Amino acid sequence: MLYLNKFGSLIRKKLSDITNSSHHLQEQQKPPEDTTSNSADKDCIQQLLKERMTLLKLLAEENKIFEWTKAEMQMFRGNVQKLQLQNWNIAQSNTHMLAAEASGKSQMAIEKLVEGRLRKYFEEVVLMEQKFIVNDTMNVKTVLDNLSKEVGSPVRVVSFLRMEVGEGIARQETDSSVPVAQAA
Repeated sequence: MLYLNKFGSLIRKKLSDITNSSHHLQEQQKPPEDTTSNSADKDCIQQLLKERMTLLKLLAEENKIFEWTKAEMQMFRGNVQKLQLQNWNIAQSNTHMLAAEASGKSQMAIEKLVEGRLRKYFEEVVLMEQKFIVNDTMNVKTVLDNLSKEVGSPVRVVSFLRMEVGEGIARQETDSSVPVAQAA
């Protein structure tokens, strides 16, 4: 094995130069001493480390923003779908109103028809106008008003959970051919 000495000439390593002694290993593990480093270099290194930490923090914040944006886009898609459904319901109400107008009903009857359809629509869509699940003779707003009177302070809805009839009920699926095969 060849290596350069201090004067740039090649010296052949002898077998006796290669040892596994701890002194030799320590010399290899020591970083080379840089006598030219000064306080300006150290300051520059510190500045670079600070900039690196700042960039890492900004990258983490950017990732959070991307996650928030992704969640907001999903909510936006859901809202667009709801608006499309609402527009479809309103268009359907308009067609019913126009059909009633064309059939020769009076203006008062048409207004009552439209008012009834809108009331029904809001009872289905607006939370405060929906029927209370425990007592369907009352709407949610009435229940909250009664509860506010009982407690003595205002009660308001902070969040709610949407449930659909039959949601979460696990049913065992049966194969109709099994009893027939057992009977045979």
